[in-house]
Amino acid sequence: LIVAMLSDVGLGVKVYNAVASRRISLMGDLAMMLAALFCSAIYVADVRRSGPILLKLGLGVPPVFFVALSSLLKARSYPWAPILMMACFIPIALGALRISTCRHTSYGHFYGATAACCIACGLMVLSVWVIWLSQGHGWNEETTRDMKGRSLILFENVYSKRSLIY
Repeated sequence: LIVAMLSDVGLGVKVYNAVASRRISLMGDLAMMLAALFCSAIYVADVRRSGPILLKLGLGVPPVFFVALSSLLKARSYPWAPILMMACFIPIALGALRISTCRHTSYGHFYGATAACCIACGLMVLSVWVIWLSQGHGWNEETTRDMKGRSLILFENVYSKRSLIY
């Protein structure tokens, strides 16, 4: 997902151009505010002390969703935020999987399978990157001009008062 949506190998420049306007950035502020509002409401209602576990888990979904949405919508100001969000969700999802569905699985089997999946994903990303590089996308003057041309929308919205010099 990171390679396909947030890198130049995939749709990265198009995604960052799509979230480049100030209006989109303000929607990211709104999403983060809604996440804080949900967290505050959950805290004030003291949900952790009462109610079924599914209710507690269900109430945790909106803040997580709004933080994830905000990290994508704020990519204009924080281009690293969507990648960091994805990098944080992976261990959180593995922890949730470990304490729920796989709680009766032995440590060795669970972490062995996790390691195998991580190695497989890493090898897939490496192979996609090597194939992409072999198709003439090495870091050179031509690639710089190509990326400069494709990211003009982003540059016009974010750095409009500066000249684009590489």
